[in-house]
Amino acid sequence: MTASSRAAAERQEHRRSERPVLLVTGGSRGIGAAIADRAAGAGYAVCLTYASNRDAADRIVERLQPHGQPTLAVQADVGVVDDIARAFLTAEEQLGPVTAPS
Repeated sequence: MTASSRAAAERQEHRRSERPVLLVTGGSRGIGAAIADRAAGAGYAVCLTYASNRDAADRIVERLQPHGQPTLAVQADVGVVDDIARAFLTAEEQLGPVTAPS
């Protein structure tokens, strides 16, 4: 890794550590989608979960893009502990630690 690429990676990590990250369960529709939209507009990186409708989740992720914050969708059943653990892990790996207050 060159010095300039190392510096760029450090800048990216610094921005990532300063940006709040929110995980929204049921974020592909209704109140969850509205919360995700509001959060992205306020500067949060957003990880939203969806139960089964990937297309709806993808539409929400696309709708949030103009806010300029990283957004991703993760399939997770909130009734399955392993699914929720995977959603948090994916959010942390791709966006940074979930830090938004509940």
